Amino acid sequence: MGGSPGFPVSYNNCVTIGVTDAGLYLAPFLLFRFLHPPLLIPWRDITGCQEGRFLWSQWSEFEVRGAEARIRVRGSLGDVVRSKWREQQTGAPAA
Repeated sequence: MGGSPGFPVSYNNCVTIGVTDAGLYLAPFLLFRFLHPPLLIPWRDITGCQEGRFLWSQWSEFEVRGAEARIRVRGSLGDVVRSKWREQQTGAPAA
């Protein structure tokens, strides 16, 4: 995930990601929740998605309305999030 402009922040293995019909759920590891409460981003607020790949690593990167930072989800979980986001955009279940 990205931080403020020009200053990338990584939450590798420190955030739980949930994919629900309501949106994308992000909950930091228990020790970090004091300053970062869990967050649900409704699908309507995710305005774009791009796929990326470098060597053996792949990811999906999501743009959030009103936020300068982007959310990058790696691997097969990124595929799941992207699929659910597309399903919500079209109103049809993902293939």
